[in-house]
Amino acid sequence: MSLEEANAASADVNVQAARSVAEIERLRAEWTAWHCHPNSDIDYFLANLQTTPGTLSPHVISVYRDSVLDCLLVGKLQQGLSPVSSLGISLPPARVLFFVTEGFLGNQSTENAELVVREVLHCLGQGLADAAEFNDLPEYSPLYRAVKGIPGIRCRDGSPVARTHRRLVLPATFHEYFRGLSSKERSNFRAHGKLLLNSFPGKVRVDRFCEHQVDILIRDVETVAAKSYQCALGTGFTVADASALRLDAQNSALRAYVLYVESEPCAFLLATWYKGTLYGRSIGYVPKYRRFAPGQYLLMRFIEDCFRPVAGQPTIAIDPGPGAHQYKRSFTNHETREYSIVIYAPTAKGALLNVARTLVLFGARAGKALLAKTGLTDKVWKIWKTWRERSTSSGRASREQSKAAGTGS
Repeated sequence: MSLEEANAASADVNVQAARSVAEIERLRAEWTAWHCHPNSDIDYFLANLQTTPGTLSPHVISVYRDSVLDCLLVGKLQQGLSPVSSLGISLPPARVLFFVTEGFLGNQSTENAELVVREVLHCLGQGLADAAEFNDLPEYSPLYRAVKGIPGIRCRDGSPVARTHRRLVLPATFHEYFRGLSSKERSNFRAHGKLLLNSFPGKVRVDRFCEHQVDILIRDVETVAAKSYQCALGTGFTVADASALRLDAQNSALRAYVLYVESEPCAFLLATWYKGTLYGRSIGYVPKYRRFAPGQYLLMRFIEDCFRPVAGQPTIAIDPGPGAHQYKRSFTNHETREYSIVIYAPTAKGALLNVARTLVLFGARAGKALLAKTGLTDKVWKIWKTWRERSTSSGRASREQSKAAGTGS
């Protein structure tokens, strides 16, 4: 046992949970000093409580040693588990303790990780929630090992979701970065950019938003998002996203780009600059411009700008978020393995959730394996994506016709 572990073992330990804004404010000093990711920023977290549908209350677990705050686990009580299938299959309704990405703050020791997980199990056993959800846990982290190893068989997640998290660590210059891409990627970027500019000569522009004109940004992003296939999945731009953009602008952390063709917004890219890293929030485009790869064009302008410090603050990395999408593989150079894990309450409702989520995941994984074996993955993905885009367009047209008919009457 190390000296640090021995001291921790002999300390008077007290575990508490903050369930109101007033209780959270008492943690502000340490919380602000410890966090290093925009998702766990205290002001962003508090703003999200007000704007995210289904949020019931905050739930922030704190561990004190000899009356000194030693660590925090940032979370909230909400309605429903996160979707686990791109097919939009719903899971049974439930009350869920949801812990935010990079929300384990302070002393992230093995002992503290075990303490907060046991507190979560206690809350589930007391009937506070039907499940607890942890996302994007690196496989080497003490919290991942505790969440995976401590729950008994009734509460354990039999189907943790593994995801690849890719990042771009920036070299010294944009020229060095572009030269490091494969010849195929360089060719694609050049060809699509040339096609776009030549097809609309003098009518293509990129607007950059940092601190000003946020209302214009939100309006144009909503215009694009409403036409994208993500809208049909319920994963498009939301009120909570708009609130986050305003907060980022106030904190000089907003990095947003909108691509216009003939004055029409056709693609957007939203990111948050935080302590040297740009964290991707959202990206989208209007389907009718697909052959010009507008998102790809915008992404390259975004990366090029990263080599120009803003207000003297350099960017050292870009984190587009977890997921092994092709566009992420094309421009990143570093990857880690992360997991999303659920702990279930030792109740009939918890068991139902466990079975339902496991079955959905099993079906999704079996389908992906079959498509990969037959070499049809890309083809089916494109067909499904096109169908989603068309269904979104037809649904939007129906709503507009109904609205026009109502106005006419």
